[in-house]
Amino acid sequence: NEVELGELLLSLNYLPSAGRLNVDVIRAKQLLQTDVSQGSDPFVKIQLVHGLKLVKTKKTSFLRGTIDPFYNESFSFKVPQEELENASLVFTGRHIQRIVLGIEDDLERVIFKNFLSGI
Repeated sequence: NEVELGELLLSLNYLPSAGRLNVDVIRAKQLLQTDVSQGSDPFVKIQLVHGLKLVKTKKTSFLRGTIDPFYNESFSFKVPQEELENASLVFTGRHIQRIVLGIEDDLERVIFKNFLSGI
């Protein structure tokens, strides 16, 4: 029995001349509802990993009381073309618990491993 974790709509592109990987986090749909009365306070954490080493982490803003957040936020990572083959992106849907501020829980996680090697 698989649990439906929702959807994450992204756009990825690489600019070889600038050595930049651009990530657009557009929206999420039907995330797990963590607060029965008020939805969730979701955000997306994006991690750039080279091999097993975490290089950079970025986050979207968090949106209150929704399981269908619309972000339309762009992020850019410096990735030289010779490092693309070992680069991975980890996208984690998270939410902030309102009762205990500062605590974050994972909603879902997507990992793109070595997807850049064909560029």
